[in-house]
Amino acid sequence: MEISIMRLAQILVVSLILSTPAGAAEPSSGKDTPPQTEKSPPAVMETAISESANLPASTRPTAPVPRDALMPVYRPPLRGAPRNRVGGGTRGAAQPPLIQALAPRHVAHTTSPHPTLYWYSSGSGEVVFELSRLGELGEERIHRHRQPARQGIQSISLRELGVKLEPEVLYVWRVWLDSAGEEGGYDSTSSALIKRVAVADSLARALELASPRERPLVYARHGIWYEALQQVSQRVQQDPSDTLARRQRIRLLEQMGAGGIIASELQRLKGEVAGG
Repeated sequence: MEISIMRLAQILVVSLILSTPAGAAEPSSGKDTPPQTEKSPPAVMETAISESANLPASTRPTAPVPRDALMPVYRPPLRGAPRNRVGGGTRGAAQPPLIQALAPRHVAHTTSPHPTLYWYSSGSGEVVFELSRLGELGEERIHRHRQPARQGIQSISLRELGVKLEPEVLYVWRVWLDSAGEEGGYDSTSSALIKRVAVADSLARALELASPRERPLVYARHGIWYEALQQVSQRVQQDPSDTLARRQRIRLLEQMGAGGIIASELQRLKGEVAGG
């Protein structure tokens, strides 16, 4: 009888052992034991990280970019310079200006020997463009050019004119409307200052990393007005439906301290972009 009871007890113990799941917690020894967490195999984790790092930038998940982050912020050069943009001179005091150079009221910079210059016109006839070098003895005219006037933003390329700016030399450029076709018989005039400067190392590095839509922002942030305006204007010209480029140009022009005809035109363009 005793043997049968002992045999029955052995069977019960074996049954309990076999029915306990693998990895079940052992009886506590009285000490706190940190909970065990399941870990990924190191090889799998390293493979996932490696594959993510090798993905092209265009396919990596990115957060939405705020609209204002893509708008240019112009930082004027820190160097002391004369404020000498003459905007909107006219024959009659009551007559509003019909042409305006699109440049700030200080010496604006370019890094190009052949920049493109922009102005806004609301008149007709011919636009006369003139570039002069400023020196101790006054102005020395470098080039004069005439072209048909049209309403809106116009430009002229110094490369196409065969004109080269020398480094660290101060120039003044003027545009005026000549509706009568007579030399000096202008209806409205505007001028701006320009100086060619060297490309800073920080600017060069930033441009290498910038996408086409970011390049105007880089130039503006480094105080290079003429390239900032040229970059964004070229995109508008290539694709007039590029809303981002149009917004960028409006934001840039708002920062040049413009008044008069371009101020009212910017309001019209802002409404046009918002409606489009």
